[in-house]
Amino acid sequence: MRILKVLTLLVFLLCINIFSPCYTKNGFLSKIKDRFTMFEKKMKNKDNKKKILISASIIGLAILTNLLAGVVYYNFRKNQRNEVPELPQEESRRRAKATKEIIDEINIKSEKQMARNFRMGNEIIPRLKEVMTSIENEGKKKKLDLTKDDIADMSYFVFKNLFHISETWKKNPTLIPID
Repeated sequence: MRILKVLTLLVFLLCINIFSPCYTKNGFLSKIKDRFTMFEKKMKNKDNKKKILISASIIGLAILTNLLAGVVYYNFRKNQRNEVPELPQEESRRRAKATKEIIDEINIKSEKQMARNFRMGNEIIPRLKEVMTSIENEGKKKKLDLTKDDIADMSYFVFKNLFHISETWKKNPTLIPID
């Protein structure tokens, strides 16, 4: 649609440019008339005719190829936006449920480990490497093919939860659970 608007604008500007001398009577018209007469004299010469025809055909072909390339590119982009690969809903629901279960299990394990550390007086949060390996292991148990991005996203949620829990425990140590 944008290409069509641009081409329409260019044609409109070209028409205004071509027909503007017709609307005004000034010295510009006499200059154009002189140029046309000179052009007609040169056109009688066969060499100039050939050169002009060749250059006009080359320019016409260039315009057509650019126009064709623009239309093809526009259609390609349009089709590319429409072809979004989607997982079937059943598969995506199962995957979302499994990732939620993994996050909950890792949260519980990490929370227990952090509670032990807090009871001993150490305010140590589990390490990133430990959390990521446990997420990988849980993913393998559930037979999920987790990418590094998936693992990073899950570990973000786990650490966000652990941070909030540790802040509440620091403010009120009586909330630390006893196993």
